[in-house]
Amino acid sequence: MSKKFKVMLILFVGLLLALFVVLFMGLGDKPVIVPRAPL
Repeated sequence: MSKKFKVMLILFVGLLLALFVVLFMGLGDKPVIVPRAPL
């Protein structure tokens, strides 16, 4: 596995997580308490 591929994979997973969080927050009526420190 090349380093470039690994970086792309990390970026892709990070993007998916960010998208999921945005969708999750947008769908919820009340603000969601995230059990970890914000970035």
